[in-house]
Amino acid sequence: MTNDRLEKVLLFYRELGDLHWSTARTEVEGDDGKPTSVEVDFAANYAVESSYGYTSMKWKLANFVSEGTYEIKVEAKCDQLGGPPDIDMSSTSILSGVIDLTLPEQYGQALPLRDTVLLGEELVAVFTEPLRCEKPFTFDLRVIIEDTNYRFDREELQ
Repeated sequence: MTNDRLEKVLLFYRELGDLHWSTARTEVEGDDGKPTSVEVDFAANYAVESSYGYTSMKWKLANFVSEGTYEIKVEAKCDQLGGPPDIDMSSTSILSGVIDLTLPEQYGQALPLRDTVLLGEELVAVFTEPLRCEKPFTFDLRVIIEDTNYRFDREELQ
């Protein structure tokens, strides 16, 4: 009986300080093969459930949500049984986070500002925002030593 009652499991968001909650949206392939904007509904037929019983969906942020500090929650809604409204729904705790879609960029040239560096000398690159330098790394890095065959990527520099 409980499985038959579940209608929707929606993701809601609001900018920090706002009172109104908005429903998150994503894109799925429509019947015509073109992307269609739909609610992030973990109980919908377009949501794919894993073999462990979990559903994950991508939240389409670009062109829908601007950068800033937001609160999110997930709310399950069921068919009404005629009792108090809070019996027919359940909501998670509210989580806060930052939506930052702008990638950091290198600011200026790497230091020291000269053509050659000494073996073991530190190179410093400044970026437009702090990088999260914790494992697992969320950025890519490639070091190329000119006039040699030495090339190092993120995995080789750990």
